[in-house]
Amino acid sequence: MESTFDNESSQKFMDLSFLYRNKSFQICMPSDSTLLELGQKLQVLTGVVPSTLRILLPRSRALLPFSDQDRSVQLRHSGISEVCFID
Repeated sequence: MESTFDNESSQKFMDLSFLYRNKSFQICMPSDSTLLELGQKLQVLTGVVPSTLRILLPRSRALLPFSDQDRSVQLRHSGISEVCFID
């Protein structure tokens, strides 16, 4: 689930939940982080190979954080707003 909050420097953060192989992962990142940065964190947490990492969103296409198309998209513009699944 996404929640946005401010810290003392007024930077917005996103509290994100991901599911992978029945395990839940919580990640808090600045909303201006890119999908590449998120993908790197998910890779460390899950061990998924970058070329196969996909973020599955309800009612949307899969995001590929290491692809040329998606790597520079900021989290706040990515459509991530619910619990996501990693494939």
